[in-house]
Amino acid sequence: MLKRIASNAVALALGGLVARLVFVSIEVIMARHFGIETYGVFSTVYAIAVTMLVVLDLGMTWQLIEGGSRNPQSIGELLGTTVVLKLIGFAVLYPVATVGLSVLGYDSRTVAFFAVFFPYCLTLAVQDSLAASYTACQRMVVNGLFQGSVPVLIAIFVAAAFALGGGLNAVGTGYVAGGALVTVVWGAMAWRSEHPRVRMGMSGEIVRGSYLYGLTGVLTETFRRSDILMLSALATMPQVGIYAAGYKLLDLAYKVPMLGALVVSPTLFQQQQSDEVGYRRWADAFVRVSAVMGLVLAVVSYSGAPWLIRLIFGSGYDGAATVLRVLSGSFALKFLVASLQTVLTTSGQHRHRTGTLAVATSIALAGHLLLIPRLGAVGAAIAVVSAEALLCLMYLYSIKDTALRSVLIGHVARIGAAAAAAVAAPTLLGLGGPVVSLLSLLVGLAALIGTGYLRMGEIFAVWRWIELRRGA
Repeated sequence: MLKRIASNAVALALGGLVARLVFVSIEVIMARHFGIETYGVFSTVYAIAVTMLVVLDLGMTWQLIEGGSRNPQSIGELLGTTVVLKLIGFAVLYPVATVGLSVLGYDSRTVAFFAVFFPYCLTLAVQDSLAASYTACQRMVVNGLFQGSVPVLIAIFVAAAFALGGGLNAVGTGYVAGGALVTVVWGAMAWRSEHPRVRMGMSGEIVRGSYLYGLTGVLTETFRRSDILMLSALATMPQVGIYAAGYKLLDLAYKVPMLGALVVSPTLFQQQQSDEVGYRRWADAFVRVSAVMGLVLAVVSYSGAPWLIRLIFGSGYDGAATVLRVLSGSFALKFLVASLQTVLTTSGQHRHRTGTLAVATSIALAGHLLLIPRLGAVGAAIAVVSAEALLCLMYLYSIKDTALRSVLIGHVARIGAAAAAAVAAPTLLGLGGPVVSLLSLLVGLAALIGTGYLRMGEIFAVWRWIELRRGA
């Protein structure tokens, strides 16, 4: 089981890393080519479109993973039926959303770009169902291959659009073309291996099983995208562009905990039914590893914000460095929140997870309403970090397994202490520049080892395992 999880994790990590790196590269080129305001338009439409994507999905992707993991014979019917339901949902949602943006007062340029771009989200919705079918039967290598190829094709089409002198709408067409091509090839492969079947009679059963996942997805995406959505409504497009540049590295890293949840959740679903001790051990390990990864990224982004932004986006986006520094805490928090969400869902507490997320989303929206008119992009960043910290605490105290909850609270306390030490050390020494990131990392890791979060025995055991694998 460990070998399968490891191979799936590597496949998804590689595919996801390639995907995010290429997507970020495309956006950086757009940001430099079009300027802050147009990049703000792209970021606004992207945030609206992917929020609509989770409405289109209705939680059916996770329902397919759960149902297919527990009963592999059901994958074919679940796959075929969910794809058809998503196509029907798109036919209804597309015109309503396009008209709705005009009614809400978005300018014609934003509405036109949304009309071009939103079909790309349909290709993603279908790909999510295809990926879920392979996830359920632990064949995530296929997912990594196809998900890694999507941005590569999009980059080719976008490069062609630039070469032909196309504007923002031509870029949107490139996204749609790249996504559609991969969907067709992936769908043909799934047709041969999974033999999807459509049984509309089970639609009610699918919706009843997925609506909580769907509600959670909508709340999660609203929580995640509320910054851009509220900035576009309460501030100017240049402010959206500045914030999007500061957030982009965080967006790059956010894919990692999502992939981790996909890798670990089938095992946790199975063990939750049959092995309470094993479930607790796997859940503990998942949270610990996620937290360390988040801490590393948080420390690097905080200490290196000014030179990272200038290196990637150029001097015209200097204001984004402050945004990134504020958002650095969100790296660690997003990794923790994603792992705790997985623990709640796989332990049968998904309803509680949804209710807690609804409260945090409301608080985040209130924070944006209060801070954006006064502080603009920086205010949105402060609201995001504050709401995520609150959500993390609420999730921790929601876990009904008291033994597991106590262990995880201790983990979070140690991570917080390590983060404080990592940030304080360079400041106290009066150091600056890229070398600060390395020093901060070393101090943070030393703090984790000193507090017992990282145990030297475990580190040496992993190292010996790697050496044995190399020898074999």
